[in-house]
Amino acid sequence: MRARTLAAALVAALTAALCLAAPAEAAPALQFTYARYDSPGTDTGSNKSVNGEYVTIRNTTNRTVNLRGYVLHDAPSAANRSKGRKWNYAYTFGSYSLAAGKSVTVYTGTGSAGSTSRYWGYKRYVWNNDGDTATLRSPGGSVVDSCVWRSKGSGSTRC
Repeated sequence: MRARTLAAALVAALTAALCLAAPAEAAPALQFTYARYDSPGTDTGSNKSVNGEYVTIRNTTNRTVNLRGYVLHDAPSAANRSKGRKWNYAYTFGSYSLAAGKSVTVYTGTGSAGSTSRYWGYKRYVWNNDGDTATLRSPGGSVVDSCVWRSKGSGSTRC
């Protein structure tokens, strides 16, 4: 009887230890926090309206991250997928570093870049209102993070 109790206690202890030892999935160093995929108001095509679309990316680390060569892109259309393309529109970061714990907002239209803002330079809307995926890739092409929306909803989403 004593051996069974001891064996059961040992099994319970080992099970608990294995559960505690399982590694947690680490958050990406760069993470989408917000996407405004539907510009507020009527889509007029003006730069102000196009800049109503944007995504925000946060540096979750305690160090500055150099984003040179990182690519932000949307999901490819069916036609582009059939051609092997990974996106319809892409923004490649130039010489830009994001400080620890800070965020950068990438606007679809044109404007003057600053320490917390970048501009894609398009004169038309990039994000599909009824569903799309914003993806950030490292210079080597690995997916760093994605933000997905499947329906129009409110026109924005927290990622």
